[in-house]
Amino acid sequence: MGILINNKLVFLAGRGGLLALLVIGLTACGRGTVRDTPRAPVTDLSGRTEIAPRAERNPVAISGRKNAAAHLVRSARRKVSAGKLSSAAGMLERAKNIDPENAVIWSNLADIRFRQGQYRDAESLALRSNSYAGSDRKLKRYNWQLIVKARAARGDKEGAARAQEKLKSLR
Repeated sequence: MGILINNKLVFLAGRGGLLALLVIGLTACGRGTVRDTPRAPVTDLSGRTEIAPRAERNPVAISGRKNAAAHLVRSARRKVSAGKLSSAAGMLERAKNIDPENAVIWSNLADIRFRQGQYRDAESLALRSNSYAGSDRKLKRYNWQLIVKARAARGDKEGAARAQEKLKSLR
């Protein structure tokens, strides 16, 4: 059997020839160029126009991502109930990558890190959750309670007191 490779006729014999042909064919499949479709301009409520990421143009993709993240959060809560904190944390990390601005995901991950004794991470994650929480005062209060406990657990009494003041201002 002969095939043309780089304008040269190469003869391949028997099963080895078929295997070589398969390898060459599969290798050639990976050599294509990736063409990115242009991104659509989007105008927000303030009148600014910018280029939207691909997923923002497709409501079905956004819905699918949100559903996937919500499913991971529900699964993580079941894992926490079963005492499988590491597995739950892994699920929440994946959910966070799918929906990175979801304050609830960040807060749930902060809670797990606190339970695992990773107080600095818990504080950092709770603060990040607050940055995405918008006007959700209940979630912000929960996060500040967690920050107070995390700072106290680390022995940072002054930091815990400052966090307690912030918590009081949210009531």
